[in-house]
Amino acid sequence: MRNVLKIPSNYIVSRWTMEAKKGVKDKCGCLSSTSSKFSRFILLHELYDIMRRIVEPALESDVLFEKVKLSLCKLAEDVNETREHLSNIFAPSPSTHCSVTEDEVYGCSRSVDASPLVLDPPYARGVGRPRTKRRKPSWEKGQKASMQKTQSKERSPTGRKCKVCNKSGHDKRTCPVRVSGM
Repeated sequence: MRNVLKIPSNYIVSRWTMEAKKGVKDKCGCLSSTSSKFSRFILLHELYDIMRRIVEPALESDVLFEKVKLSLCKLAEDVNETREHLSNIFAPSPSTHCSVTEDEVYGCSRSVDASPLVLDPPYARGVGRPRTKRRKPSWEKGQKASMQKTQSKERSPTGRKCKVCNKSGHDKRTCPVRVSGM
């Protein structure tokens, strides 16, 4: 999208997603994330519109058809050469911005983008206890706790002792001494 001076109102939402920056172009004009299917769709649609404007008039006459066909073949060769040239050049580090050589590769002179870089959206804390501050049971805390648990299991099957008879395996509600005393 070129010559956009204002963000369309349908793109302004009250709550952004975690991937709000996907498909956003940086200062060089390169996509910051090419893995986004939506940004790929936008690029394909843009190219399709240009091709449609070229191809529709070319179908009206044979002379125009041959001229467009020849031009598209030359363009395909140029694209393949540029693609090979770009694959030979090492990718610049993310901290660098466009240089003269990159502009020469694209074959056009670009002015520096006056719009500021797109910042990360503010993250709001979710509802409820954060995962990192959750209380973990002893068996989940680590090997030290698991070693203590196995040692306590060897001492007693349940890990607790009855308050009445001081034996393990039951509690005071099910104590055989208390039940027989009643």
